[in-house]
Amino acid sequence: MFDNLKKNLKRRMNYSQKYIFELDENGDYVYDIGVEAGQIYSSLTTEKHKILNPEIVENLDNVAKCLGLKDSLSIRIYSPKEHTADAGNVKDALNDYYSRQIAKVNWEISRYMHQAFFTLLAGVIFFSAYVLLKTYFMSNWWEIIDIVSWVFIWETVDLCFIARNTKRLEQISYQKIINAKVSIIPIEKKIKIKSQGE
Repeated sequence: MFDNLKKNLKRRMNYSQKYIFELDENGDYVYDIGVEAGQIYSSLTTEKHKILNPEIVENLDNVAKCLGLKDSLSIRIYSPKEHTADAGNVKDALNDYYSRQIAKVNWEISRYMHQAFFTLLAGVIFFSAYVLLKTYFMSNWWEIIDIVSWVFIWETVDLCFIARNTKRLEQISYQKIINAKVSIIPIEKKIKIKSQGE
């Protein structure tokens, strides 16, 4: 079990090297994004509500999941000089999107806890039936009921500890992006995005 955990952590750290290469002067991991003119925001953006490009959001999700629990993030966006966006607007768009993601995770955790209550209740009822059948009746059914009761009890453990913990880690990842320092660096030339074949 611990060997698998170590392998997963090592794989995760190796995976993170695709996205994060350096630390800044404050010890934060730096993630650099290069964008073409007008590509910071989604086509659905309005003046009041800035929505980030989904490709940027997807990459930020991957980066945040690669960070350790105590690591923090700094995001540098390289954008053509004539189309440079305001760092405050980008930060607001990040806060808006990831606050909604955290709220969604909270709702999912709450749903897990409700499900866990009912699966535990079902497990206790089936286990009680198993004890009664085994004590007072000679029947082959008690073995099946024993298995069913443990399936419900295991589902409760899974929901309360494993699934909920995974969601909590997701929440921490989103919070790291909300807390990230965002800077936009204007550049002279348009960025040429290389395809994998080049």
